[in-house]
Amino acid sequence: MSVYGDFDFRFRPKPAYWRIALTSLGQLLIAAVLAALFLGVADMLVLRNSGLRRAWLIHGAPWQRLAGIERLSGYASIAAEERTRAMPFLAGGALLLAMLIYFWPLAPMLGRRMFAMSLVQMIMLFTVWPIVIAANLYVAAAVLIVAIFFVIRAEGWIANDLANVIELQRPGRRVLIWLIRVVPASAILGALAYRNEYVEGWIAAAAFAALTFFVAIARRPPARYEKLDGVELREAAAATPIIALLFLGAAFFVFGGEPIVIEKRLVVIGSESGIVSRMDVRARLPEWWQ
Repeated sequence: MSVYGDFDFRFRPKPAYWRIALTSLGQLLIAAVLAALFLGVADMLVLRNSGLRRAWLIHGAPWQRLAGIERLSGYASIAAEERTRAMPFLAGGALLLAMLIYFWPLAPMLGRRMFAMSLVQMIMLFTVWPIVIAANLYVAAAVLIVAIFFVIRAEGWIANDLANVIELQRPGRRVLIWLIRVVPASAILGALAYRNEYVEGWIAAAAFAALTFFVAIARRPPARYEKLDGVELREAAAATPIIALLFLGAAFFVFGGEPIVIEKRLVVIGSESGIVSRMDVRARLPEWWQ
């Protein structure tokens, strides 16, 4: 069986390493922006239940966070109490969303499966983790255990799919795939979060790199011969980086890329919709709060 397996790996279509690197980098960055949008919705729900009901603030940059904006209005204590009370519901909703994506039946397309698992990982680390960080210790520990489990399982699924088309039985090969698939996105997200003093963000990026490295060295994917489509990742490698640049460019343009102590922008939907600066938010928050 191994003879036929070796023959198959040598002559069957497979993606080039640079295509895996480009596709993974684009997918992880897109997934991080989407996860930040989900986190922004969760933060806004907290603010809305705390009394900010005359405007809806939208935020979706993985290197910043909407939480904390209430400190500009004098309603910080009310929002903190509401955030603690709503944490189980918000974290549970994010977990449910990630699990639905994880278990959703997908077509046998290598690129689609990789993106779905990448989105699960980013939701767990860039949405769930920031929500539970300030919660009750026991509740946070339970939620984080579930999140870590799904990050590891999602990485295992990606390895299983890649093992259909490239040889991943040797640890050195798995570490190489980890280096080109995970490290660039983790470094970019971690550096942006660190520059903006967003602690939860750079911790999430570091945790992502550490957990996926553990999977790479500790787990050997089984030899599989499932037929997948688009295994060379030609279209994915061409389109995904462009889409990722558009997502990141839009996030920089709309929300700003400077450290939070300088300024950041928000999208406001309400009586006076538009993109407003942090200073404008400071002046208008009392009007929005009921």
